[in-house]
Amino acid sequence: MKYFLFECKKMLKKKSIWVAVILSVVAIAAFYFFNYSVAERVHKTRMLDLETSQIDIPEKLAKDRIDLEEAKEAGKAQRLLI
Repeated sequence: MKYFLFECKKMLKKKSIWVAVILSVVAIAAFYFFNYSVAERVHKTRMLDLETSQIDIPEKLAKDRIDLEEAKEAGKAQRLLI
């Protein structure tokens, strides 16, 4: 165990080890920030799509209902359903 601690102390004295550790921490932080920003963008896009679909669906259903009634009056219900 003493030999292991001695080797660890010896490694921590090297500047290249510290540079590698700092670069690793910076890279992980950058990756986390990038992933978070992409996830936020996707979330906002999906929420906008959801809001749009909640507005469009009742309008589309009303339009389809009117088209179906008009087709029934004209006797062309089969053509509309195709």
